[in-house]
Amino acid sequence: MSHLEELSVNANARTWCILGLFALLVAFLGGASRSDAMQIALLRPLSALFMLTYLVQENRQENRKALPIGVFLGLAAILMAIQLVPLPPSVWHALPLGESIDQIDIVLGLEGVWRPITMAPSRTLNSLLSICVPIVAYALVYFNNLKRDDALFLIAGLVTVDSLLGLGQVLSGRNSPLYLYEITNRGAPVGIFANENHSTVFSVLGLLVFTRLGLSRFSGKNRAFFIAWFVIGFGLTLLAVLISGSRAGLALAGFSLLVSLIMFFLARIEKTPLNASSNRLLLWLSRADIVLLALIVSVAVMILLFFQLERTPAFADLSNHDPFANIRWQIGPILQNMVSDFWLTGSGIGSFEKVYHFYEPSNLLLPRYVNQAHNDWAQLFIEGGLPAAALILAILYWVIARIITLFRESSNAMMKLVFWTAILIVICSASIVDYPLRTPSFQVVTIWLLYALAVEPRPARNGKARARMRMPKSP
Repeated sequence: MSHLEELSVNANARTWCILGLFALLVAFLGGASRSDAMQIALLRPLSALFMLTYLVQENRQENRKALPIGVFLGLAAILMAIQLVPLPPSVWHALPLGESIDQIDIVLGLEGVWRPITMAPSRTLNSLLSICVPIVAYALVYFNNLKRDDALFLIAGLVTVDSLLGLGQVLSGRNSPLYLYEITNRGAPVGIFANENHSTVFSVLGLLVFTRLGLSRFSGKNRAFFIAWFVIGFGLTLLAVLISGSRAGLALAGFSLLVSLIMFFLARIEKTPLNASSNRLLLWLSRADIVLLALIVSVAVMILLFFQLERTPAFADLSNHDPFANIRWQIGPILQNMVSDFWLTGSGIGSFEKVYHFYEPSNLLLPRYVNQAHNDWAQLFIEGGLPAAALILAILYWVIARIITLFRESSNAMMKLVFWTAILIVICSASIVDYPLRTPSFQVVTIWLLYALAVEPRPARNGKARARMRMPKSP
């Protein structure tokens, strides 16, 4: 039996070829958040072609545990479509900035023009078209009924590609041909992304995924192969984080390492027999995954050496003063004003850059401009208003409820609680100071993480006892 077959009895070689090709497509074309990136124009139609593999597939097996994710994506698309519906002047004049636009229309002789809710229809239409990528990512795993480790396996593969490409970019210099985007952080290990911060946060999630997979019980002769891959992948991913200039990423990497240690000790406690007395320590140390502990301790020492030798750019940046880096804090009051104006209907998904010009003060005019709020929570509220906030709260409620349910009713409850809570914290924290979820690659990985959470095994602890109680008595 091949290692692909061992991962899941439901995922055959053909399915894995399709998933692998789609993952590579997203990796090399979906790392930019800018709407004018040339790669995005190729990504969407090519992604749509993968939906054909589902339409022609026979014996599709849906996993209805993950259905809420599809509902969320559908409602998000409906919200953007509603924002594009033209409204009569009497309606949109009452919207924020409506009077200012009306005065401009009068000067241009455009009175009576019907306009949609969005202040930038082309940007909102672009956002609506872009949602096809996460929808395809969802459909490919949902209709193939993948298991949890299958989805995590896909993410680990993407993280490995990101880390190797990022290290290659640094080794080959600022003019390296390995950089995939024209507008990018040259000299930094951006990997498959255009933004260094996005790549670093992606790597932090990868550390958690590598640890979880490395602690899983892969059976058969290929277990050593997986353990070796996860150990090497973990080390390369952490190295990519250390040589990056992302301060938030460095902080989250420390958090990820701590969580990885906790997960390791939880795995050891669960697998060590309680009746082992004198040989308990020997048994504890004899497991093959002890290599993971050695790896985590080694990388902790490596971090200290990096700090001591001043080889960590993100740590050095803490003492530097970059005016543009601090602008994310300076625009805080502006974001509050925008939220207070657009909290009900929103300015239109994807319209932030255009609307920000109406609020931008002269003292913040710089050669580099603000194209995102660098606070995705505030930006989603500004662009989507109350409907977008309701959608986000709904999916967060589902995630938290799912984690609590797993903790209460599953085996390995503490492991699942720690892992999924850490994943949620990393994504939510990164979105406070940046916008990683604006990139198609990150969207796809987030959808696959949500899917893995949805299909996380949940065997009841007393299921066998309850089954025996329901059995009828013999005559």
